[in-house]
Amino acid sequence: MLVNADEEGECSDSVRQRVELAVARQRARQGVQNAQLSGRQLEAICALSQEDKQFMQQALEKLKLSARAYHRVLKVALTLADLNDSPVTRAHLMESLSYRKMEKTLSMAVSS
Repeated sequence: MLVNADEEGECSDSVRQRVELAVARQRARQGVQNAQLSGRQLEAICALSQEDKQFMQQALEKLKLSARAYHRVLKVALTLADLNDSPVTRAHLMESLSYRKMEKTLSMAVSS
């Protein structure tokens, strides 16, 4: 969530509570947090629609992401969904992909 200087951000107590609830959701779902999920578990939990699967396939091809990177993107999207107490949506996938793209851009800038 981006916050302008004129806007008040979410208070720390609220953020902590959302994170604690998200972690509790993750542990209740599979007994582990999202980071420990296998690829198969992750895909079953995310249950992407056919349209979102096609969207992700196109993103994988354009960004030249491996299957491992795909699962990392799904884990972040699932965590974003958990923080919002919702199923994984296209918005979560897009936000997760944007972080991945930003990471690549920053690593290229630093290594130059």
